[in-house]
Amino acid sequence: MRMRKKPNLGPRMERCAEVLIDDPAALRGRWLEEFPGHGGLLLELGCGKGRFTVGTAESNPDMLLVAVERVADAMVVGMERACEAGIKNVRFIDGDVRKLAGMFDKG
Repeated sequence: MRMRKKPNLGPRMERCAEVLIDDPAALRGRWLEEFPGHGGLLLELGCGKGRFTVGTAESNPDMLLVAVERVADAMVVGMERACEAGIKNVRFIDGDVRKLAGMFDKG
């Protein structure tokens, strides 16, 4: 199913900027250092509208959950859900999973 373009995508993404990672390559190998207090990192590939993402983050407050989605029109809904719920252990990447090697180190 094709995702419809979201109205005001830019302003909506800006309102949720606290959970958006602009330069994931800069965090390669340092995710848990940059976001201390987490026992590990969970990676979700293709988070869509974030329903599973938010639920998983809520159920695992000791873990940092990083959700990757290449369709910003879908991802913004997940970002809004996370922000509205006040979830602090989730971050979103607007990007392609084919570029994961540049975003995350081995292990």
